[in-house]
Amino acid sequence: MAPQRIWSGFVLWMGLLASYSALAGNARPSVPLARIYKPEPTQTLWHMGFYSTGAALVDLDRDGWPELVLSNGNDLSPQPLVVYYHRKTATPPVFTPSPNWYSGDIDYQGGLSVGDLNGDGWLDVAVAVLFDRYRTPDTGHIKVYLNHEGRLEDTPSYVTDSGFTPGGCAFADLDADGDLDLAVAVFNEAGSGAPGAGAAQRIYLNQGGRLASTPGWKSRTPLLSPEVVAADVNQDGWMDLVFAAERASVFYGHAPEGGEVPLPREPQWVAERAAHLEGSVEYGVDVGRVGDGKGLAIATARNCHGSTSCRTGVFLYQPEQGSLPVWRYERTENSSKLLLADVNADGYLDLLTSQMGVQFAGAPFLFFEGSASGFGTKPAYRTRASPSIGQSLAVANLRRLHLETRHVRFAPESRRAVVTLEDRRLDAITGVRLDGVALEPSGYTWVPGQNWLALARPLEPGQVLEVDYVRSPVLDVFTASASPHLGNFFLFSGYVPPLPAVSPPPSPH
Repeated sequence: MAPQRIWSGFVLWMGLLASYSALAGNARPSVPLARIYKPEPTQTLWHMGFYSTGAALVDLDRDGWPELVLSNGNDLSPQPLVVYYHRKTATPPVFTPSPNWYSGDIDYQGGLSVGDLNGDGWLDVAVAVLFDRYRTPDTGHIKVYLNHEGRLEDTPSYVTDSGFTPGGCAFADLDADGDLDLAVAVFNEAGSGAPGAGAAQRIYLNQGGRLASTPGWKSRTPLLSPEVVAADVNQDGWMDLVFAAERASVFYGHAPEGGEVPLPREPQWVAERAAHLEGSVEYGVDVGRVGDGKGLAIATARNCHGSTSCRTGVFLYQPEQGSLPVWRYERTENSSKLLLADVNADGYLDLLTSQMGVQFAGAPFLFFEGSASGFGTKPAYRTRASPSIGQSLAVANLRRLHLETRHVRFAPESRRAVVTLEDRRLDAITGVRLDGVALEPSGYTWVPGQNWLALARPLEPGQVLEVDYVRSPVLDVFTASASPHLGNFFLFSGYVPPLPAVSPPPSPH
């Protein structure tokens, strides 16, 4: 019997729905972020000499508790991929201080992505390798570690072609057939000219549970991109790609036509960049519904990308309103990665960002509190740990606290293959039904950390899709650091949901 696919992680929304039970329009009182997270780490992992870069909190062994998957090396040293298995306890420390699993190979590793590539119900891990162990230019590739019943294989069984320098990657269903393909963000490629000239971005298609060895799609426009995110940005029901670059670029997807990858080769939306930001490049990007905005917003973090000093910051764009930022904060110390999550459970996404520090000397992590109008003018929270070269952030309910069940119902007015949940971060999907009939695992797909669900067959007008899932208002934060003398650390949430209001008993008179 095929394994039941109940993923632990996050997920979905779509503009046109008949009903959305619980949550929608039910914002809770806002608790200041500085009251939810202590400025010092709750748990710090041992100093392992890692230049940590990519991170994910996902349930690899399907026991209901998330593991920490960490890619190391960056452009500084060949290092292993590691996994910290959850101790299955709600009492800190929830992880052992050193990894429980090491890959059998070492590489200069960048970002990673996690998803069920081969449809066997177990989450696999894709990792960007910047270049070979001799740091030869444009010798990078992507490798995939398959998950064998809760344990990753010691060495990757899949490796792409080479000839480029990737920064990150993202699993997503990019050809609307119900399985996961892989988008790759690329800094540079062989034959592109001088460093910094950019490169063609890539998509590797899923062919029967394995990725093709060569890309099935390349952008015509060269970009200098360290990170890519997949989402239905314009909410038309088809998957889009957002690349961090010198200027954030969106490739809007469409319905498949004639077997081609349903994405244009030129971006259809490009962010504006002010002249004083010359010399910086976007290093981090995320997508979500911010404030009371109707469309999905794009958040970016700009980085100096070298040792030269420059102006950096974090920015928010609403593509439906144009290409200029609708919010910005430019008093950062060399911004790094970021993510959007409602960490104080008030119904509005907050912005969490890491920093590398001026001249890469390290800096605190900053959190900006969300509201109906967007984000505040200054950080609502900053860490007081030793300044580190911040990299990826990840959030999850590590202690299984205050779990809540949710049910959402979609009834579209137009054909679509992607639906998006209002909740940005989920704990698990427990059921998907089409017109009252449960879908087989092969009928849909998603990835931890994103809030979309992709269908193998598009949802037609008149059909009803129902999704059951589990969420929690308690989100613990992991922060990766490329400072080898400092340990990566966790910030555990102190949020406690308010008790439900109780009506007084009726008066006897």
